[in-house]
Amino acid sequence: MQNFEQAESQFLYADDLIKEKRIDEARAILEQINVDYPEYGKAYNHLGWIFETRHSDFRRAEDCYKQAIRFAPDYRPSYYNYAAVLSTSKRFNDLENLLRVAQKVPAINMATIYNEYALMYESQGLYEQAIGYYKQRIGQLYTDDSIDTTVKAIERCRKKQDIMNF
Repeated sequence: MQNFEQAESQFLYADDLIKEKRIDEARAILEQINVDYPEYGKAYNHLGWIFETRHSDFRRAEDCYKQAIRFAPDYRPSYYNYAAVLSTSKRFNDLENLLRVAQKVPAINMATIYNEYALMYESQGLYEQAIGYYKQRIGQLYTDDSIDTTVKAIERCRKKQDIMNF
């Protein structure tokens, strides 16, 4: 197994650059990490995020997220970010498959996973399924604000359901 100590150091620097909104500099460092350490998965995640959020290049973002998951399967942000791309692209079968895999990742935030399921079903007009996942999400939440936001999502689904059944 390769020692990624230097890659991790460069990665953390690139992460700081992203926080400082120095995206082009961060991208250059992340791309160099991929050249020097092609099996260092976390760098692929951050590159995917740059392609997704800064360039709206969802194909390249998806490729990066897949590599991130392949090389760092326990790195949770890759699943959350990839789910956003699949959801935005309305690729619900792929999203559902990803969420099934993500549920098995150690220490994954199940509230986030349930939210992704709920949003997926809500966007398809499957309000009962969405409400079910929003309820599961509530069981994983520990702040009143988060619970209130999720209750509002349930109310939104019920409102949509009533309108569609009118």
